[in-house]
Amino acid sequence: MEQIEDTQHNTYTQISKLLSNFKKAEKDRLTKGYIEARLECLEKYWELFSQQHNIIISSTSDFKASSRYFLEDVHDNCFENYLDLKTMMKDRLNHITESKQNQTQSGEEQQV
Repeated sequence: MEQIEDTQHNTYTQISKLLSNFKKAEKDRLTKGYIEARLECLEKYWELFSQQHNIIISSTSDFKASSRYFLEDVHDNCFENYLDLKTMMKDRLNHITESKQNQTQSGEEQQV
């Protein structure tokens, strides 16, 4: 069980790093491809985290009472980071899509 708990902490750290790096990334670096690649990575991390969480919550109550995973509320903290990052990424992708649509419409209007 300790190994699974370590995996959870590592996955939580990776999600937190993705969030931190996304917030620090320069606007011109936030392309559609950049965001989609990181969103895919985020989803894989979250899938692993969720699977491991299901194993942990089925563990004995003695483990739950002494586990730093529960004491530090790792699941809820990670879930918040996951949602925050996914929201930011989707918002940015929507912004990129809207900008491209506006540019296309402006170009069409200039041709008329």
